[in-house]
Amino acid sequence: FSPVIVPLSVSGANFLNLLLSMGVMLPVFIFFKRSVLLFLPLLFLFLFLFFLLTSGIMLIISWSNVFLRDIGHLTSLGLLFWFWITPVFYTFSLVPGRLTSYLYLNPLTPFMRIFHSLLYEGSLPKLFDVFLAFLYALFFWFTGYTSFCKKTPETMKRI
Repeated sequence: FSPVIVPLSVSGANFLNLLLSMGVMLPVFIFFKRSVLLFLPLLFLFLFLFFLLTSGIMLIISWSNVFLRDIGHLTSLGLLFWFWITPVFYTFSLVPGRLTSYLYLNPLTPFMRIFHSLLYEGSLPKLFDVFLAFLYALFFWFTGYTSFCKKTPETMKRI
């Protein structure tokens, strides 16, 4: 079997966990904002793109952890920092105007804005956020997948 299956199975299991969690939370969102029902197909499309983004990043981290053993420790610290600079619990209106453009350097920002639009506001996301979400997801997926496949022979020798 292909070695890419091993890290993708972890990512897939976490994605399934996210979908099951959404199954529990969706009735709450629908109760408070009925217009969420209209955007469910879009929500699942962007959840799949989010899966591609996170899987691509995970593939890069997984092969680099073989060569640099401290990557696992640095990843946990980096994720903690990344969480606080990602607009999960705050909106752009709380960020000073001159700093909002810097938030878009974070690949999770367009996804969070899209999820806020679909679930909290019950409206269509901005086209710029959709474009960036597609761009980031495809970039990280192809970069992660190709780099993982390229590094697989060398990784197998190291393991």
